[in-house]
Amino acid sequence: MKLFLASFRHPRARLFRRNIINTPVQDLHSGQVWHAKAGLPGQCDIYVYMRGGRGVEVECKSEKGKQSPEQKDWMAFCKAWGIPWIQLEAIDGDDAGTLAKWTRELTEFLKGVE
Repeated sequence: MKLFLASFRHPRARLFRRNIINTPVQDLHSGQVWHAKAGLPGQCDIYVYMRGGRGVEVECKSEKGKQSPEQKDWMAFCKAWGIPWIQLEAIDGDDAGTLAKWTRELTEFLKGVE
């Protein structure tokens, strides 16, 4: 996915990786444990800002990956709110092919987003 983010070029869109974090963290000095949290479970892997401020959600899946219930809920939320949402699926064992496929699919999808 990092390679896709680095290589994708579009005149009206910028892609950003979304990290979902929910993990315990221990302070090395005090020993205190707290939870580091960022994002919501189910949010897409990538978010896109279109020129003018429109947001787009992009879910990336491995060749065998399936949506979790939380991801299905996020997709439903996006669709209910009119937020463009797309799922890109990898080609088994072919990173270069996956990059080309995702680039084609996302470029075509963004043509319909104003």
